[in-house]
Amino acid sequence: VNNYYFIYSNIYLGIKSLNRLHTFTSRLLIRSGVTTRTGEQYVRLMTKKM
Repeated sequence: VNNYYFIYSNIYLGIKSLNRLHTFTSRLLIRSGVTTRTGEQYVRLMTKKM
C-alpha cells in the first residue's frame, strides 16, 4: 500500500512541477515579447500533449 501511495504522490508532484514550468515558460515568452500567434501555437501544442 505504501509503495502505491509513493508512486501516486510522485506522479502528482511531477504534474504540479510540469504545470509550474509551463506557467513559468509562458510568462517568460510573454516577457521576451514573443508574438501572440506563436504563443497560441505553443499553448495548442501543450494542451495536445496533456
